[in-house]
Amino acid sequence: MSEPGSFDQAIYTANLAIVAQRWPDIHRQIVAAEIPRSVELTHGFPCKSMVVDGIHLGSCFSRKAEAELQASLIPEENDTAWVYGVGLGDLPRQLLKRSNLRSIQVVCLNFSVLRQSFGNFDHQDWLADSRVNLLSGWAEHEIFFPFAAVPSCLQLAGEQACHIRDLVQLELATPFLKEKNTEKNENLKIRLEENERFLKQDPDVNELFNTRCGQTFVVAGAGPTLSEQYAWINAKRSELVIIAVDAAFKPLAKAGIYPDIVVCIDSHEGLGSFFYDVDLDPAEHIPLVYFPQVFSDVLVSWPGKRFAALSEHPIHSTLREKYSRATLYSSGSVIHPAVDLAVKMGAAEIIFAGADFAFPKGQSHVENFSVGGHETTRTSPHWVLNWRGEKIQTIPNLRGYLRDLERYIDTHPSIKFFNCSQEGAKIRGVLLRSQTN
Repeated sequence: MSEPGSFDQAIYTANLAIVAQRWPDIHRQIVAAEIPRSVELTHGFPCKSMVVDGIHLGSCFSRKAEAELQASLIPEENDTAWVYGVGLGDLPRQLLKRSNLRSIQVVCLNFSVLRQSFGNFDHQDWLADSRVNLLSGWAEHEIFFPFAAVPSCLQLAGEQACHIRDLVQLELATPFLKEKNTEKNENLKIRLEENERFLKQDPDVNELFNTRCGQTFVVAGAGPTLSEQYAWINAKRSELVIIAVDAAFKPLAKAGIYPDIVVCIDSHEGLGSFFYDVDLDPAEHIPLVYFPQVFSDVLVSWPGKRFAALSEHPIHSTLREKYSRATLYSSGSVIHPAVDLAVKMGAAEIIFAGADFAFPKGQSHVENFSVGGHETTRTSPHWVLNWRGEKIQTIPNLRGYLRDLERYIDTHPSIKFFNCSQEGAKIRGVLLRSQTN
């Protein structure tokens, strides 16, 4: 059962007094925070809790057990800990029981939620502990280890803290993703064995490196906003080097645009979808850069020259030992090696087209990307911000690909990165390009 949320001014003032003394910047942000849309206190359960916008900040049955589980992510021997989210204060309080803990960095992800928590729960004990430092998720661009997180605070993270939220969730999901990839690896190993004959005979992708130094590249993804760029790309075609991901090849070709290079790394039924019902004759002069786990029918039927590449993924470890093939960066999305290829070919500027990492206007892909055309997405609770600062729906894996791309961009400060559309996910480290230029 629940009842409308209250606000105990005395508790709030006491909590806030410690924050004002120790972290004046955090104090100002809490005071200025808006009230959440919906706040309720629970009753009739073993533990008092609070529900903000439909999310329980802590367990109604055993807040202590919940905090112990979260704290277990931080090894007992560590003397430093990072905590993402505050919740009801149970996680930092649990960690502070460790006598060897010398420092705990607590990162606030939503000041509106923190304000309500301060107005209903006593946080003075852990706030006053000299080992605690309170930080704003707005100012953080990378995560630190070892860390634990309050799940409810990740769900309720504010717009300004969505970047750090995504990095935390991506890291928390990594063990699961590795397990799933291990399950897929047996089928991939079979495909790698089947394609080893191509790897033996096809030239190394490094033959393309440093061949277009100083030029402007377009990396074309298959996001819905790709179609907005056809006219501009056609008008500037002679000035651009276009690298298309496999799923973007067909829509580009249907628009009369044939890329300079196509990148294919996934084990999709390529010819049955991405390359179906499109004239491949002009592709005779288009190189295909591929990872050896692609379906062999793609490699057999591609009319142009093929270039083999590998990744640093463990699935390619044996092949890396046997064959001298350059690697391209890959962290799940074909956009990653396409961008890395542009960098290694010598790009001075890279312009993203259709790299949306989300579902602008409720669409998952650009029209004509496969046999079935573009897809209308299901409702998703996950979101990112577009270039207008608006929330747009996405799914966790796309959000993870986005953050890994941002990390890659951070490591290449000498290259200028631009994006064409305001509708897709905003990419940190990338400037919005005017279509009039």
